[in-house]
Amino acid sequence: MRYQRNFTPEERRRGGLKTHELHPEVCKQNGKQNLARYYADSTVQRKRAERRIYVEQATREQLRLEGWTIIALRHICDSVGIKDGRMCLLEFKRDENAPLTDNQKLAKTSFGDNYKVVYYPRRR
Repeated sequence: MRYQRNFTPEERRRGGLKTHELHPEVCKQNGKQNLARYYADSTVQRKRAERRIYVEQATREQLRLEGWTIIALRHICDSVGIKDGRMCLLEFKRDENAPLTDNQKLAKTSFGDNYKVVYYPRRR
């Protein structure tokens, strides 16, 4: 069972204690702040990821307002390949009758030779 302590009114106002305040012996080493352990904490990681996602979404929305068409890479291709210094977007299809989605068709017309559809045979 985890040790739980009662928060003071000041700590409650701040939203509780941070992990490095609850467990100072883990996050300090030789009397100094151990940032590697601090940033390895899951609550710190989650907050950093949430901030990064928020910034990326805001930037994406700003680019849309400027007239860009923003499509996530997972909607366009399966992999990115590099050969002879040339980068290609690779889409793997089971057979030649498999249709491309609208986003994939847009990417194929935009990238031309740099968008390659690779067909592979079905296993029987």
